[in-house]
Amino acid sequence: MIGAWVPEPWGTKLEHEANGKILVDERDLWPNGKFATALIVARADYLQNHP
Repeated sequence: MIGAWVPEPWGTKLEHEANGKILVDERDLWPNGKFATALIVARADYLQNHP
């Protein structure tokens, strides 16, 4: 067995095109199934100058 932790659409492609099986739904690992899909990091002075 081989495992992969991939973003969409690759999880769906593996499931449908390669007979893959979902073992863990990442939403089950987070409170209320919600998690960030992107994080942006910036210096405080940049945010003050570019609100």
